[in-house]
Amino acid sequence: MYARCLSYNNTGAYSDGFLVNVSACIMNCTAYGNGRYGFQFPNDSGDFVVNCIAEFNGTFGFSSGGGSWSSSMLLNNADYNNASGGYDIGLLIRKVGAITGTGSFFVNAAGSDFRLNNNAGCGALLRGLSVPSIFTDAALLTSSYPDIGAAQSQAVAGGSNFFLIDG
Repeated sequence: MYARCLSYNNTGAYSDGFLVNVSACIMNCTAYGNGRYGFQFPNDSGDFVVNCIAEFNGTFGFSSGGGSWSSSMLLNNADYNNASGGYDIGLLIRKVGAITGTGSFFVNAAGSDFRLNNNAGCGALLRGLSVPSIFTDAALLTSSYPDIGAAQSQAVAGGSNFFLIDG
């Protein structure tokens, strides 16, 4: 399992952000500016990719590497400005809730700042949009609003950066 991982600026014609050859669950990861694919899953091994971002990669953001992806599932992923497009043709059947940005999602990715920006159709589009957003408690009353991608937004007010342990 990969969770909240960031892969960026890997160079070379065969440099992928994430290359997965075995069944994997990838959640809230970001692939930016890699030489080839943002996310590549060539073996059709039942991968589950959810809440991830692929931006400015050398070919496709999400790719089966020519495979069919018939047993893999892509859910609630975002793409922008990948050289060959967001998804290669083999992924169209198993893609649910795809999001395409109108501009960069990030504050300053070139400067290694992968926080989501506040621009409409860009970073603001992905804030609080991660799934699932409701816990499976008995009455389904507990909501949560995590962001898509590796970096999460800071709370507006309150809270602190330390823990107080009594005892």
